[in-house]
Amino acid sequence: MTYSKTALFLITVILISASSGPARDWPQWRGPFFNGSTDEENLPASWSATENTKWVSPLPGPSGATAVISNGRVFVTSMVKRTGGYVALCFDQETGKQLWRKNVGSDSRRAHPILDRHRQRLPVHPHG
Repeated sequence: MTYSKTALFLITVILISASSGPARDWPQWRGPFFNGSTDEENLPASWSATENTKWVSPLPGPSGATAVISNGRVFVTSMVKRTGGYVALCFDQETGKQLWRKNVGSDSRRAHPILDRHRQRLPVHPHG
């Protein structure tokens, strides 16, 4: 099975802050301040597959979505190459273990996960 380098990169990037201890949640696209910035300190200036990376997980296809991090879980969406469908996936922030995978349709190619803290659900915004 072929996995998107972009998708692996996105998960790696979002997890860099997790590698240095507890980090602020990243609840939606562009993060907690809605501008892609963070107030976390001492983040690494560089990373690779082996340097400053806690874990990397393959995805079933390409993803242009920003991962969402909350309460020790990482949520990401990905296209499934062989079917053209789209899935939402949840990973344990510490271990990288996949906790669940849900089909979210076939016309959500630019979908971004958005955390609904009040209902503990993960709706997927279809317009990216």
